[in-house]
Amino acid sequence: MPNQIVVDLLDRGFRAHLAGDLLEAKSYYEQALGRDPESADAWKAMGVLACQQGDFIHGEKFLREATLIAPTDAEVWANHGNALRVLGRHEESAEACRRALSINPDCSTSHTNLSASY
Repeated sequence: MPNQIVVDLLDRGFRAHLAGDLLEAKSYYEQALGRDPESADAWKAMGVLACQQGDFIHGEKFLREATLIAPTDAEVWANHGNALRVLGRHEESAEACRRALSINPDCSTSHTNLSASY
């Protein structure tokens, strides 16, 4: 069962993220990771945030960590595939997208990213 404090920190982070306050969102995500370094949701959020800020190198690392913790989360694989694609790592991107599609064949993000990987 997830730690309620971590859940609350992530919820606050998501709300700040949606409101466009990326610094505040990052602070909440970092606090969540400080309390639970095995939180795939926190790693995913950090990865998405880093990518949105144009830091695909760190975004890819954060998302890779999320895939290790939550290997059956199609969204994590789709986001990881996108970061890899932007970094020019097309074969790895295609593999991540195929992995997402094997988990959720309806993952539209993965279909788009897979097409863009070639």
